[in-house]
Amino acid sequence: MNRNDLKIIPNLRIAAYDVAAVLIWLYTLSKLFVYDWDRSVLIGTFGFSEQLLYFRLPVVMFAMLLVSILLGRKAFLLFLLYIICFPIIILAWKVPFALVRVGSWAVGFAFANYILSTFSDLRYKLIVYPLYVASVTCIFSFSSISLIFSGVIGLTLAIIASYARAFAAAFRAPRMLLLYQKLFPFLSNRREFFCGSENQGVPLSLLTGTALTERVNHLQNALLANRATLYFSERLNDFNKSNFSVVSAIISSVSLITLSAAGFSIIYLGVHKMDPAAFSATSALSYFDYFNVSFDNMVFGSNNQIEMLSELSRGISILQRFLSLMIVALFLSVMIGVRQKKFEQEIEKTVDVLRKSAGNLEEFVKTEFKFHSVEEAIIELARIEAAFIKFISKLSTSLSHKPISPHGRIVVEGEGDNWGAHGAGKGR
Repeated sequence: MNRNDLKIIPNLRIAAYDVAAVLIWLYTLSKLFVYDWDRSVLIGTFGFSEQLLYFRLPVVMFAMLLVSILLGRKAFLLFLLYIICFPIIILAWKVPFALVRVGSWAVGFAFANYILSTFSDLRYKLIVYPLYVASVTCIFSFSSISLIFSGVIGLTLAIIASYARAFAAAFRAPRMLLLYQKLFPFLSNRREFFCGSENQGVPLSLLTGTALTERVNHLQNALLANRATLYFSERLNDFNKSNFSVVSAIISSVSLITLSAAGFSIIYLGVHKMDPAAFSATSALSYFDYFNVSFDNMVFGSNNQIEMLSELSRGISILQRFLSLMIVALFLSVMIGVRQKKFEQEIEKTVDVLRKSAGNLEEFVKTEFKFHSVEEAIIELARIEAAFIKFISKLSTSLSHKPISPHGRIVVEGEGDNWGAHGAGKGR
């Protein structure tokens, strides 16, 4: 889908596309991993014959044909492509656009860290997530005691693994910062981005024509990398001062409590299906009763509604209370500053790495292009009306007045206004 196609689609139609995409993806994922909704609704609610379920595919194809007639071929193909690519559109367009509208670097860094965490530890996710889904399926969908017991064991192991991972992550540097510590030095040392194979070490004043254009482009790349690295380091400092990491850690703790309560409620349900005498209650038990008991165990450490009678149910209850103590430890690690101190140290380390990378680029500009300072290089780009001089000047004026290295300084606010006034947005 190109930008022109997006512009001609009214906002109301995009909203309708979003609603349709969300519903289709929720239905597809829930049907694959949670529950067979259409079978339950068509047979259980409307009393349809099971043989009619074999005609689901022709019905879906006929519905798609009707939609294509109503929308037109081009609009239908765009609609179909939009739904297929909807998760990518969410991550690559809608969320970044929303972050830009919010204008908060703290939220942006938190989102970046979440995305990196989502796609990291693939071995953990490829083992624990399928184990969790398979265990829940065994408990809900089967009556065999051996399968239910396997589901109880698998779900317990999955919950313990999630706690171990969360506890380790509390005292580990965020993957976002580790990535920045490797990425920026790597990019700053890739000299082929900032210097061609020809005319190395030759000042701009001695070049003309194509040679000058190529040399100016390399200088712009180096200055853009230098200014962007410094700007990024300062936004990291702002993120550190915002204490957004504390809010994120508290949200993670609450999420872990909720998911654990849901997981243990399913485990209690499985124990009850294996042994109805494992619990004592005054009335028939439902899943929500187990969730209430599980939540009480997680938050308050006890419950007065259901009595655990069997050794298995008591053992699971003890394990759940022990894990709730780990959540308290995780929460205290945030509140007493252990985790926050570790995070601040990693932020400071990352900022130092970024500043050193920017300092190396500054030294490279002065040595390779024969300038006395970065400011002189920017003034020269303004004089020859380089293509990106306005953007470079804007980045420079947004930087603080702190020095970045013993050999140079961050540009002082006000100087960039004079440079930007000369930039006509074109190159030679």
